[in-house]
Amino acid sequence: AQVSKNNGKGAGKRVWMTYGGCVYDATKFIANHPGGSEKILQAAGGPIEPHWNLYRQHFNSDMPYKLMQKMMIGYLHPEDQEKVDDSMELLATSAHHDPYEYEPARSPLLIVHGETPMNAEVPADILGKDYITPAETFYIRHHHPVPLLSEQEVEDFRLDVDLSLLSNATQAGETEVPAKEKQTAKLSLDQIKSLPKVEVITTLQCSGNRRGGLNDCGKTSGTPWGQGAISTAKWGGARLVDVLTLASDQLQADKETSTSPQLEEGT
Repeated sequence: AQVSKNNGKGAGKRVWMTYGGCVYDATKFIANHPGGSEKILQAAGGPIEPHWNLYRQHFNSDMPYKLMQKMMIGYLHPEDQEKVDDSMELLATSAHHDPYEYEPARSPLLIVHGETPMNAEVPADILGKDYITPAETFYIRHHHPVPLLSEQEVEDFRLDVDLSLLSNATQAGETEVPAKEKQTAKLSLDQIKSLPKVEVITTLQCSGNRRGGLNDCGKTSGTPWGQGAISTAKWGGARLVDVLTLASDQLQADKETSTSPQLEEGT
């Protein structure tokens, strides 16, 4: 109960979390979490284990444990840790328990730094061979499993486009919009695909590219990339301005539909 009360909610609230029977005060670390404060706060006031089952990059080095040693403030009651262990065991034996069970096959040519989630770079002899990086050896920088969507899930997908900041409510320089005045349009994938397709050739690079070389000067934190966390491709899709225009038209159409008078049957 003491851990759950320190969930960071409310002024001055500490952020506690547990792992392996130990209790940690992560309050001062929240703002410095490499994955952002939003992600680490998912474990606030509770166990870390369920979250690290998804974010397995924490097991790729001893850095997380070294940081956590400085935050340790006590021990979880054995009965409480047993409940956590039981829930993790139940998760491991349930159907589709592994969030990474649908990972696609990757090229054996890639230099793999981590498999769950997948992080792999382009070999040096391939990197400079062609201007366009072959799709099968394009570098991979993942934080999550690759989703496997059914045809129905694709059909049901809607992109929420929040146009509130473009409304009259924020013309005077306001930065927040009351919830009741939110103006959000929902676009299907087919609607987006109907827009003119534009293609551009551009290069993507992980900000940690060549980090591995820095380890010669001093220990770094993060994936020890060589020079291959970079790739070039031809990308195709809709212009942002076209998506926003479509969303604006959709929002206007929805408003007209909701405000149009409804005729009674037989009128």
